[in-house]
Parts: sequence; C-alpha cells; structure tokens
Amino acid sequence: MKLKRVLSIMLMAVVGAMALSTVSAQTVKSIKQQKAKTQREITETAKQIDKNKADTRRQLNQLNTITAEIGEQQRSIDALTKQLEEINAELQSVNDSIAANEARLQEMRDEYGKAIRKIHSHSSSLDKLLFVFQSASFHQALRRMRYLREFSAWQKRQSAEIGEMQKRLEASRAHINALATTKSNNLKDQNLAKLTLEQKKRQQSDVVSKLKKEGKQLSSILAEKKKKAKALDEALDRLIEQERIAAEKARQKAEEERRKKGESQSEGKQQDAKPEKKEETKPKTTPKTPEKVDVALSGSFESNKGKLPFPVTGKYKIVSHFGVNKHPELKYVTTDNGGIDIETQPGAVAHAIYEGKVSAIFRQEGFNTVVMIRHGSYLTIYVNLSEIYVRTGEKVKMNQNIGKIYSDSEDGNRTILHFEIRKEKTKLNPEQWMRR
Repeated sequence: MKLKRVLSIMLMAVVGAMALSTVSAQTVKSIKQQKAKTQREITETAKQIDKNKADTRRQLNQLNTITAEIGEQQRSIDALTKQLEEINAELQSVNDSIAANEARLQEMRDEYGKAIRKIHSHSSSLDKLLFVFQSASFHQALRRMRYLREFSAWQKRQSAEIGEMQKRLEASRAHINALATTKSNNLKDQNLAKLTLEQKKRQQSDVVSKLKKEGKQLSSILAEKKKKAKALDEALDRLIEQERIAAEKARQKAEEERRKKGESQSEGKQQDAKPEKKEETKPKTTPKTPEKVDVALSGSFESNKGKLPFPVTGKYKIVSHFGVNKHPELKYVTTDNGGIDIETQPGAVAHAIYEGKVSAIFRQEGFNTVVMIRHGSYLTIYVNLSEIYVRTGEKVKMNQNIGKIYSDSEDGNRTILHFEIRKEKTKLNPEQWMRR
C-alpha cells in the first residue's frame, strides 16, 4: 500500500515536471517571438522616423526655394511696375510734343497760306516778269527782284520745315504705337507675374503648414545643420590658422636669411680697406616675400568689391542669405549663415570669382568637397562640390571652373553651392562683393 502511494506520488511529480517543462518551453518561445516582433517594430519606427526627417528636410529646402522664388517674382513685378510708370510718363511727354508740333504745323501752314495770298495780290495776277517790269524805277525793279528771290527761298525753307515737321509727327505717332504695344506686353507680363506670385504664396503656405506640424523633426534637423555648419567653420578656421603660422615661419626665415647675409657682408667690409657704397646699400634690398605678394593681390581683390562675378554658371537664386536671419515664414526659426547658399541647375559648375591660388581641398561631413582659394589676405570658399577640376597649390584665373556642384538625388536633384568670402578668419557678406 505504501509502495503504491510512493509510486503514485512519483508519477504525479514526473507528470507535473513534464507539464512545467512544456509550459516553460512555450513561455520561452513566446518571449522570443515577442522580442522579435518588438525588434521589428523598433526597426520600422526608426525607418519611419528617418523617412519623416527626410521628408521634413525636403520640405524645409522646398520652402527656402519657394521663398527665394517669391522674392525674385516680387522684384520682377517691381521692375515691370517701374517700366510701366516710365512708359506712361514717356507717353504723356510724346503726346504733349505731338500736340505742340501739330499746333506749330498749323501755324506754319497758316503763315505760308497768307504769304502766298499776299504775293498774288501784289502781283495783281500778273506773272513775276511783268511784276518787275511794272516798277516805277530801276531801284524799285531791283527791290522787286530781290523780294521775289527772298520769297522763293523762304517758300522752299517753309515747305522743307513743314515736311520735316510732318515727318517728326509721324515718327512720334509711330513711337506712341510702339510704347502702347510695350505697355500692353508689360501689363500682360505683370499680370502673369502676379498670378505666379499668388501660386507660389499658396505653395509656401502649404509647406509652412506641414512644417509646423513637424516641430520636433524640424528642430532636430536645424540642430543637425547648425552642428555641421559649426564643424565646417572650425575646419576652415583651423586651415586658415595653419596658413598664417606657415606664412609667419616663412617671414621669420626670410628675415633670418637677410640678417645672416647682412652680417656676412659686414664682415667682408671690415676686411676690405676701401668698401664700396654699392655693397653698403645692398643688404637694405628686401627680397619679395609671400607677404608682399599678398598685399598686392589683396588690394586688387578689394578694389573689385561690388564688381565680382557670381560663382555659378546658368540660372541661380539665393536661398539663404548671409548672417543671422529670422526665417521669413517660420518665425521661431533663426539661421546663422557664414556665407550664402545659391541654388542652381543640376550639372552646374562653380568657378573662381577672381584670380588666386588654391590653398586647400578637403571633404567635410554634410558638405561633400570644399575648395578654398586665396586672393592675398582674402579667401573665397566653395562648398558642396561633387567633382574637382583643380588641385592644391594651383594658380587659377577669374571664371576658371573649379568643380561640379553636388546634386542631391534624394531631394529632387536640388543643387546648392554654399559660398563664403573671408578676410582671413573674418566672414564677409558675399552679396556686397558681387555684381547682380
């Protein structure tokens, strides 16, 4: 009996253990499945976040482009409005001129008619020869002959003046017709520009609404852009400082060489009983140093302020201006740009805005390849290049191609060159240096 009870207990224990083992195995499997599912959800969420960030980044770039286009459209409307005002003023002036000339023409015709009637009344319908022969004296005959000659000359002049006045009136009327046609075309252009402007403003409003809904993503993107811009600034400052140190070392070396040369020549003079003046002045001659060349090129670059060409080929628009600016539409967004961002067409090339020497070429995260060109103490910096056509140390000429601008395939092939002008480390506004 006891044995049966023991066996029964053992059997129950075994069955319980087997059941527990089965439950435990199922629990582990369930946990693994849940973990895999959670991991998939995390991966999908991360992908969605990246996608949302990419969409927000595209929308921000699109907004900057639309805002720049709105600015261009408004400037076009302003220019057309000014042209219309000038045309209206010219139309008024020409109309006044026509009225005055018509009055003068009528006056000339009246004078001419009176003169013709007068000469006919004096000659009593006789011919000119009879008019002379009927003179009471020889002197009267001479006076009548002179009168007839002067009248004939006056008649020719008056006819020519009347003909010339008629031509001027015809030209003025033709000019008015041309002005009216130009005015009509300008009005059409202005209306089209206004219609385009309204469409752009609606697009802008839609994009702004979308961006406002993506506040967190936008903040993240702006923080990332700020971080990358700071890294670029630090890299440029570091390179400029390295150049300064190298130039200072070269200057010190040149000074040392001049000093040694001076000491050597001084020793030679002491050994020579009759030193020549020429040798005394020779140590004062200063050889050309990089610093001297910099001064010349600096002055040349500086004298061209406001006349330098834009650094891109083809059509372009400035989508981000220099300095600290509040975004015109996103009031809570402030940008700090060390240069300007120029949007152009895919395939566009950046070119040097002035002669100089390529002092650095390097890659920077978020900006692709950067080319820095030195023009004396001034520097121009071309950022976001995908292909490079120059090499470090190469001397370049104005308008020489230096690289192809990167087109972002993930952002509709948007092609943007970031461009800076500096005087050593001091950032300058490029728009003040280039002609528009």
